[in-house]
Amino acid sequence: MSGAGCGRSGGHFWTVRDPQLLGTSGGVIEVDLSGPSTVRELHQGVGHGRDGAETEFLRLDHRHVLAAALGQQRAKVIDLDRWAVVNSQVEITSPWVALGDTPTRIWSLPRGEVASLNASHEVTHRTTAPAALAAARSTRALYALVGELRPRRGTAWWHAIGRDLLPTGLQQYLDSPLDEVELCKLDPRTLEVKAARRLGSLAQVLEEALATTLADDEEWSTGLLHRCLSTDAAGRPALVAGSRVVVLDDNTLRPVTDTRLPNTGSSTWASQNGQSRAVATSSDRVYIADW
Repeated sequence: MSGAGCGRSGGHFWTVRDPQLLGTSGGVIEVDLSGPSTVRELHQGVGHGRDGAETEFLRLDHRHVLAAALGQQRAKVIDLDRWAVVNSQVEITSPWVALGDTPTRIWSLPRGEVASLNASHEVTHRTTAPAALAAARSTRALYALVGELRPRRGTAWWHAIGRDLLPTGLQQYLDSPLDEVELCKLDPRTLEVKAARRLGSLAQVLEEALATTLADDEEWSTGLLHRCLSTDAAGRPALVAGSRVVVLDDNTLRPVTDTRLPNTGSSTWASQNGQSRAVATSSDRVYIADW
């Protein structure tokens, strides 16, 4: 694992390949991950809006990136050559995932719709789609956490004690806010579900990752679950949560490896689609872990 000083607090790393981008309260930072990790430059005011720093980035083409704050209903298009906002009124709600064809089709996960963008990065068409909590794409398939989180306020005292005392193998039988969530394999073109399974014991992995950042049921609905799902270098789905990376078989959706990440003191790790790599940010550093 390696770390690079980012010089700003409140950063959220998300990759758009080259350059790598880190949204902070002061603007967007470029992070070079090709060798020893170094911070290139802070672009003040770019990707930073009234509602807070943009933390969701999506590559549109070789020079343009879509940026928005988590849950924001409008996104900005940033020109990476000029480091300027060229369109600040793209009506699409983050988080999202690109479906990878032309014209660009983007699945807005919380809105449950697919927006088509033209060459000028304007929305020209919308279609309905399943709502999802997270999605990640490999070269072969699209994976998503589909379903709704249940409020936790009604959880009985005995349930909380059971979570702490029951052996790991039995904890999957307790009620969880993630009980209604399924991990699905979908066709990237039609969003048709090809395979699905309930999270079961994997729900505990996600709950552990979010326990330090989510205080009540309202935050569960707008939390950072979308950062926990990714794909690895082999195209398999992976849950990157807390200090664990659980890689799943791309056909059965069952765990095949369970790796522990270093403890950096950061609340969550974000994984990079298409690479066996995860990234976390603390108050002044960026941490990169490969597995």
